[in-house]
Amino acid sequence: MHPYRIPPFYALYPARLNPHVEAAREHSRAWSEEMGIFDDTGPDGAPVWSRRKYEAHDFPLLAAYTHPDCDERLMKLASDWYVWVFYFDDHFLEMFKRTRDRRAARDYLLGLRAFMPLDPEARVPATAAPVERSLADLWRRTAPAMSRDWRERFLGYTRNLTDESLRELVSIAKDEVANPIDYLQMRRRAGGAEWSAGLVEAVIGAELPARVARTRPMRVITDAFADAAGMHNDVYSYQREVEEEGELDNGVLVMDTFLGCGPQRAAEVMRDVVGSRMRLIENTAVAELPALFAEHALDEEEKARVLRYVKGLQEWFSGTDEWHLQSGRYPGAASTAAASGLPVPSGTGTAAVRAGATAALGARALAASHGPVPRAPAEPVEAPEFTMPYPHRTNPRLEQVRAHVREWAGAMGMLSTPVWGPGAFEDADYGRFAALTHPRAGAEELELVGDWHVWGFYLDDMVVQEFKLRRDRAGARAYLEGLRAFLGPDPAAGPAPADPAQRGLADLWRRTAPLLGPTARDAFPDLVGGFAESWLWELANDAQHRVPDPIDYIEMRRRTAGTSFSLGLARLAAEGEGGDPLPEEFLADDAVRALTESWADVGPLRNDILSFRKEIEEEGDVNNGVLVAQRFFGTSAQEGARMVAAAADARLEEFERAARQDVPALCAELELGRGAAARVERYMNDLRLWLAGDHEWSRATGRYRAPAAPGSGGPALRRLLGGPGGPGTAAARPPRPDAPDARGGPVPPTETDRTRADRPPAAARVSGPAHPLFDRPPLDERCAP
Repeated sequence: MHPYRIPPFYALYPARLNPHVEAAREHSRAWSEEMGIFDDTGPDGAPVWSRRKYEAHDFPLLAAYTHPDCDERLMKLASDWYVWVFYFDDHFLEMFKRTRDRRAARDYLLGLRAFMPLDPEARVPATAAPVERSLADLWRRTAPAMSRDWRERFLGYTRNLTDESLRELVSIAKDEVANPIDYLQMRRRAGGAEWSAGLVEAVIGAELPARVARTRPMRVITDAFADAAGMHNDVYSYQREVEEEGELDNGVLVMDTFLGCGPQRAAEVMRDVVGSRMRLIENTAVAELPALFAEHALDEEEKARVLRYVKGLQEWFSGTDEWHLQSGRYPGAASTAAASGLPVPSGTGTAAVRAGATAALGARALAASHGPVPRAPAEPVEAPEFTMPYPHRTNPRLEQVRAHVREWAGAMGMLSTPVWGPGAFEDADYGRFAALTHPRAGAEELELVGDWHVWGFYLDDMVVQEFKLRRDRAGARAYLEGLRAFLGPDPAAGPAPADPAQRGLADLWRRTAPLLGPTARDAFPDLVGGFAESWLWELANDAQHRVPDPIDYIEMRRRTAGTSFSLGLARLAAEGEGGDPLPEEFLADDAVRALTESWADVGPLRNDILSFRKEIEEEGDVNNGVLVAQRFFGTSAQEGARMVAAAADARLEEFERAARQDVPALCAELELGRGAAARVERYMNDLRLWLAGDHEWSRATGRYRAPAAPGSGGPALRRLLGGPGGPGTAAARPPRPDAPDARGGPVPPTETDRTRADRPPAAARVSGPAHPLFDRPPLDERCAP
């Protein structure tokens, strides 16, 4: 029996069947014979696919449902691609997942790249196996008709799909269920849905114009589709993957483990996530595409291709939902699917029966994202005890940097504006923030990173007062985009600054640019620009009164918190000590990207809990993780805070696991020398120290104090007296009664750390002891110079 009823899914369009389905069936059957797919065997000598199994799965039916309007030639091409991608998945399972042979799997996946050359006229190696032979044939039939830009993107999608299969193998070997954020990032790449989005472009004549294909609105649409398609498949394939194949990277299992809610509720949560992603496609198309078309001057034919692509993704999702109900790959799916508690009919002509259920899902998602948010007072939230296994350290140049940032902020004019006053600045103690997050930096580096952080805090508070409270998105866009003029190749050639934020940025770039190598110098302006411009996304949500989609929120939260900017400053400080830069091949690896994303999530998620009242009551904001969790899961703000805290703890665990396991393995794989490996380890310790320092600063700073008593003035006055609001870069909470003065020494430890039994169900995982991070040598020993 299936462990749960499969819930209905939201879909904008009903499924339709391409009339060339029988021609595609006949063609793909013969093509599979020609490629030798039915003759391929696994390690045990049994065929990977029997003809009976192939017929039962009916991949041509998938192509016909997901591309209902293409002609016969393209219908056959799409059908062959789907045969290949599912065959690759099952072949990899038999050859590598069951045998746990990671080295052989890596070599195999690297070898596949040779059969998809960027230049379709280039020669490929001789094909020795059906997977290679069929891939080479498909690429030869597809690539010549497409542009180089599409080929580059589709190659990236295919590599993501194949390479993430290796990650799934590693996850099985670890016997560990991922946390939801880590899972969602993996699922987008591994599920093949972004690959399917690229195929949509080729099959329905909707290739995206190169100048908009990588813009944020198009990435959001493609990523939302990929998430929805992958998680939708997880709901149908739970029994096959978890119970039969031993997979752990299944969304239902992930949600059940994290929430402790049982498979049925976990499947319903997945249903809601899928619906929110599909709704995000609609929202982005309506709210952002017109401006994108105007900004990039797309002609009518290019606009039509983009809109056809968006519609193609929505029809693809409707079609795959219908195929999952009919395909023999998921036996019993139709009988266990449910709409309003009743079985759902399947087959041609019955898709519209589910229209009422999906319409109700859409209405519920709309209410959750756009419903009114109670403002005064906000629902009270008590911050949970945050895990922080690393001891903090304070730079011995604390007083020096305190005096310096005070003098610098005054010279820039920041302390004589409505945004900040001297009292609020002193209470926040930004000098201590720099000393705690960069405890090993030299004098010059410490002053520079201290000034950069002061500038970031000031800019955030200025944007809140000048633009967010007024909902002035046009003014914010003009101002924030204008900041890039101060980050040109020649720092002395920038325009004359007109206010403290511009003056500070011009001064900082003048001092920073000479310290950077050519690559870093080219990249650093994008870090600063991404940090500043991400607030336009927040302003758009505020203007629509739209509580953001959970996944979109997590991804954008890293940018609004400036974590890439903080990483750049951490590297700048480390390299300013006279050491060589970190190896570029190390920084570019996906494992390091995943590690830094885990690191980047910890502070912003925790900050959302502490700034919930301020953002809801004083700023009228909707961009807060507690509110997102509260709305999406239909729970109280307190339970939402617990979920957010558990997610932050899980990301901290994932960061430390990757630092201890993935990073040494990567150093060995890249054959880094002793000196380079030592620099990598120092960088990992610097990131740990940054988290510890950020956490400690937030325990004492006046930046996050409770508001003044009633009757002491409005929000603007309370902000001025109690300290400006936070940009989200600190896991902040109001100081405890036993905390020392903001400039004092370390805060005495709490009586005990909570055990797993004390934590809410959202903290549940299936690996290791309650707090595996504490089973480590003291950080001071590992960070010794």
